[in-house]
Amino acid sequence: MHYENLRRFKEEQAYLVHYNQFFGLLLIPIVALIIWIMVSRRKLNYFETLIVIIYGSAITEMLIGLQILIVGLLLQRNFLTNNFVIEVQLVYMIWSCYYMMDLFKANKIKFLFPRVLFSLIISFLIYDELSTLIIDFILSKK
Repeated sequence: MHYENLRRFKEEQAYLVHYNQFFGLLLIPIVALIIWIMVSRRKLNYFETLIVIIYGSAITEMLIGLQILIVGLLLQRNFLTNNFVIEVQLVYMIWSCYYMMDLFKANKIKFLFPRVLFSLIISFLIYDELSTLIIDFILSKK
């Protein structure tokens, strides 16, 4: 039974790596909603926050492209792995924290860093659960 769960987990992770752009797009409205609720609700409406997150995600995609160049071409490592996805998420988290701190610091929001960090962590947890549910549903139909 344990072997079956491990095989299923590896299959889910491979699917996530293969379709990471789709799941990355799924993350954008989730992050926007959580950031809006926890950080920017008094300063921006949801759609303004969504545009800010889309802009930040576009910059993140450029950083990921640079990451692929460094990891894939210069270091000669395979970037279609779970480890690379974790590295990408780390870059996304660091950039997002920096970006959000810079964006909202003029608004004098109390406890800005913990709120931004906590909202990003919550977003990733929701994203992880939601993507797992979607992948399980798709794989169960095969």
